[in-house]
This record gives sequence, C-alpha cells and structure tokens, in this order.
Amino acid sequence: MCCQLAFVLQAGLVNLLHRSRPDRLLIEPSGLGHPAGLLDVLRSDSFKGALTLSEVIVLLDPRRMHDDRALQHETFRDQLALADGVVLSMTDIASQQQIQAAQDYVGGLWPAKRWLRNGRFMTIEQFLQPGAHWQDEVKRPEAHRLKGTGQVLMLDAYDYRQPKPGKPVHDEGESLGFASHGWRWHPDDVFDLDRLTRGIDDLPGDIRLKGIWHTTVGWKSLNRSQGYLALEDVAWRRDSRVELIGQRLPEADALESMWQQCRIAGPC
Repeated sequence: MCCQLAFVLQAGLVNLLHRSRPDRLLIEPSGLGHPAGLLDVLRSDSFKGALTLSEVIVLLDPRRMHDDRALQHETFRDQLALADGVVLSMTDIASQQQIQAAQDYVGGLWPAKRWLRNGRFMTIEQFLQPGAHWQDEVKRPEAHRLKGTGQVLMLDAYDYRQPKPGKPVHDEGESLGFASHGWRWHPDDVFDLDRLTRGIDDLPGDIRLKGIWHTTVGWKSLNRSQGYLALEDVAWRRDSRVELIGQRLPEADALESMWQQCRIAGPC
C-alpha cells in the first residue's frame, strides 16, 4: 500500500479491521512510502487497543551498496534505521563483496538491528515471530569499540526486552575500567526536549552518550561526544533509549531520576 496520504490509509485500515477482524495484519508499503509516518499512523489513537505493532522487517538488496543514489536517499536510510531486523535479498546474484558491504552497513547502524538474515528462506513461523527463531549475528564494526580495549561501546549485546509505559528497562555493565548504563522506554512515553538537553549538558564532559527520544517536538536523536551535543530528527520508532559509557558515571538512581523529570506523563 501507499502510505503517503495518512488519512486515506487510516480510513482504509479502520474499515479493514472492522470488516475482517484479522489475527495478524502484514503491511508492505510502496518503495517510496515513508516508514516513520506509517508507524505513527499505526500507533495513533485511532488504533489504540486494536493493534499491537510487532516486527519491522526490511529487505536490503546488497547490490545497492555501491549506488550512491540509494545510500543518500532519505527513505532508503530511514527504512533501514527503524527496522528491527534485516533480510538480505538477491544474494544469489550479488557478489560476495556486495554482501559483505551490506553486512558491514547493517552492523554500523544505531540503534543496532536485533537480527540479520542472509538470504535464507523464511518460514511463516520465522516471518511472524522472527525474534523467537535463530538469526544471524549482526557484527559490530571496530568503530563501535573503545580504542585499545576491544570493548563494545554501546549496550547492543543485551537481550531486547520491550518496556512498558512508564516503566523503563535498565541495563548496566562494567569492563576494563569503563562503566555503561542504558535505558529504554515505551514509545508512548514522551519527553520534554529542553529538559533533556539541559540534563545532558550537566553531565560530566567525558561521558559518551547516544540517545533517541520521543519528545514534545517529535522523535529526536541526541549524540554527545567529547562534550559536543548533536541533535537530529530520526526515523526510529521502536522505543526511546539512551546509552552512556565512561570511566566514572553518576549513580544509576540519580540518572534515572533525571530521565524521569524529563518525562511527561503519557503521550503529549
């Protein structure tokens, strides 16, 4: 389906759900359909209690990895950015160099993909519940590791647990003199962007931070390195999340309290 006209899409889905009451709804948007807009429609008040969003799967043709028009296209990047998992297609006619380039590209994405399937046939069970079946490991590039340590910079290695509204999931770790903290929030939790930026600015300057939040002005990424904070729009919709790493981090309770003060109760 085409998802450019949100009101037409919404009306069609409401009619379909009311008439057919399907157990599962599989949506394949057109190639130019903007995925973030589609997910916003599916998570809107019109479908509260009627739909539970499951896996977002993107097919990636490895032959596109040498096409600058594709790599620089906003929709191409956004579709991969918000995917939970990636299936490499056309691997029977792609070169090994192209397949490796695609694997490297997927491995360099953040938030990290939860799984990668390299051109293998998917059964209906694997398609409907891909997280419950074996998947290829998504290898992280060296750029995601701390220089000289080999330690993974972010918390990609943790098993994914979907948070509930108002109840974030917290992960932490410590290795080779570095500590890490990460939180994930339900996508319906909304944050005040001004409070977030002020809170992050008050953190010690040597802390590395990457975050994506559902804010009062849309979905935003906040990336801080060497004391510099970059703010960008982002297509990710699965959850709000932040990951910090440093030799000395504030206590987890203090950080969680700060995030809570930035959070607005319920959707804005």
